[in-house]
Parts: sequence; structure tokens; C-alpha cells
Amino acid sequence: MRLIRCVAAALVSVGFSHIAQAHSVKRAPLSYLSIIDEPVIHTPSHRVHAYSDFDLTFHLHGRQQYIKLVLEPNEDVIAEGAMVNYIGVDGEVRSVELIERSDHKVFRGTAWVRTHEDTQWTHAGWARVVIHRDGADPLFEGAFRIDGNHHHILPRDMYVANKHQLDPFVEDDREDIMVVWRDSDITPEDPSRGELKRDLNTGSCLSDDLSFNMMLEHPVYSQPTISQSTILKKGESFWGSISSGTIFGRDIDPTTNLPGNGAGVNLLNSIGNPAGCPTSRKVALVGIATDCTYTALFNSTQSVNANIIAQMNSASVLYEESFNISLGIQNLTVQDKQCPGTPQGNTPWNQGCDSGLQIQDRLNLFSAWRGQKQDTNAYWSESTHRNLYE
Repeated sequence: MRLIRCVAAALVSVGFSHIAQAHSVKRAPLSYLSIIDEPVIHTPSHRVHAYSDFDLTFHLHGRQQYIKLVLEPNEDVIAEGAMVNYIGVDGEVRSVELIERSDHKVFRGTAWVRTHEDTQWTHAGWARVVIHRDGADPLFEGAFRIDGNHHHILPRDMYVANKHQLDPFVEDDREDIMVVWRDSDITPEDPSRGELKRDLNTGSCLSDDLSFNMMLEHPVYSQPTISQSTILKKGESFWGSISSGTIFGRDIDPTTNLPGNGAGVNLLNSIGNPAGCPTSRKVALVGIATDCTYTALFNSTQSVNANIIAQMNSASVLYEESFNISLGIQNLTVQDKQCPGTPQGNTPWNQGCDSGLQIQDRLNLFSAWRGQKQDTNAYWSESTHRNLYE
């Protein structure tokens, strides 16, 4: 794992709190929540398949805003030959299955908006959606952007399962409804609230604290004219983990033989410099592993798979805009929803929240586990469900 991993993959976790890369981020509570009203899939039968092109419309804010998502299939999010491994409580592989692209209605496109006073649609940003149920009463999740403000769509049950204790309650009694919250709905951090306060002297990227990223002789740390705060101001960024050798090869010094970090990486020299970035769209293959706490959120392994695909579909747009790189799932590892009584040798990072395992130790174990994988993935990510707000 190289130090630069803390630079690129963090984009995945911004706004998509279900996937925890090499860190956990405490989100402040929401001040507002909207219900999706009158969702309509605009096809003759209101039905779609995995390769459909269609429009999806709905109302927000008590019918004060009308949204249209113009959607097409996302052909990149599931790599050809992608596999899912189901792991038993004993840590052994229980079964291996091919992820069939035709089974997943995963779409990308553009977001359009108008008020009831308007007669024309206005292009406002991008859109990413996964359809869980089509027909006259559709159910979906995803994200879209309107004038720079990210909007996050969640089915009611997923919102309730992951809500901050101070988030608004869903007052609508209907079960199969969808809620939307915006980045602008996140309340400013209150320094008086210890559980929400973020220490600016502590990196929100906990992979900074992993042993192989703390080597003082690493070239990034030894630059004589660059201060640490200039390279990366800790606590003010959401950084995750990615294989820099796969995506950002231009910054790699192959003559450096430091263990762990492996290469001299000067992030300052890369900021705002597109040299070496792809001129045509590339796909970065990724691996995702769920732990038992995450799997337990869902009523079936199929629901787990669908949720992970939805998360990656939404996260990919950030890479596409920044680096012209799409994310494609190549490997999915799903743990049993029952947490093991004792850590298993094959998956020692898969432990329940009551195990006492600290997040840094969990990340060390996960990094060691994925380091044994013989694959071509750009990076691996762990999905976990932990209460960050107590």
C-alpha cells in the first residue's frame, strides 16, 4: 500500500458513507430530509431492463421541485467476468458465482430540473441510479447533482439503518418510499459536541497511521523544501486507499526500494497537472469485501450485491470527472451475516463491533489480507457498518 493511496480513492467515500476504505468519517447530522413523490419510469410499460435508455422523473420538497434523470446503462461498473465469493462463518469460501451484468439495472446519465412555474427543463448535473424495482411503483437508489449540490437517494430502510442519531425521522408511514438528502443539508460541525468534533491534528485517513505509511525515510517526508502541511493538511480531507502504481504511474520512482510505500511520491507536483492522465476513458478494476456487520444490514446476499453495485455506480462519477477513470467491480467478497465468535485465520479483519478490535488494527489486518490477493485490481475496499456517532 503506497502513501499516495490516501489521495485518490477517498473520492469514493465522499457522500457515500456505506463503503469504508481505509478510514471512517463522522458525518454531522442532517438538518433536512425530502421524500420522493410520484416517481415515474417513462417507458410504455414503466418497465426497464439492464440495457434500457429511459427518463426517470419525480418531485422533491413537497412538489416544489421537479427532477428528471435521463439515464443510460453504465457498462463499466461490473467488469466482464466479475465474480462474487461468499464466505462462511469459518472464513472458508462457501461458493463462487459470476456477477451477471444483465441481472443489475445500473444506469448513469444527466440530471435536469424545473419548478412548476417553468416550462422548460434546465440541465443541472450528473445522475447515477440503480433500479431495484420497476413498474408503476418503482424503488431505486443512487445520487445526482444539481448545480454543484450532491443529492443522495436512499430507500427508507437503508436510511433508517444508517442514520445519525440526530438525523431527521422519516415521518411518512409508507414502507417502500425513498428519501433524499443533500450535502448542503449536513449541519456545520459543532465544536462543543465531542462525538462530532473532528480533531484537525488527526488525519481522517487512518491509513496514515498504518505502520508502512509512517516511515520517516519515505521521500515524501524527506523533501527538504516542503512542509508536511503543504503536502497534505490532515483532517481537512477525505482520503482513502488506491493503487497508485495502477493509475498514477507517472509519479512512481522505480529506483526507490523502500518497503511498503515503495516509491517516491510528491503529491504537490501532481496537483492541477493533467500530464499523464488518460486522454480516453479508462476503467480501474476494484475489489470490495463486506464484513459480517455490513452483510447483516440486508435480508439477502443478493441485496448486499445490489447495494455495493449502487455505491460504486455513484462513486465512479467522481473518478470520471477528476481522472477520466471509471470504477469497475472485478471481485466481490461477501462475509456471512453471522459474525464469528473468534477471529478466523483466513479473514481476521471480519469481526463484530463488540470484538474490541480498533479501527487501525482492523485496517492493518485487511491490508495484509488483500495484499495476499493475486489480482489486477487497482485497489480493494472494505464495507463495514459501525456506529460512528456514539
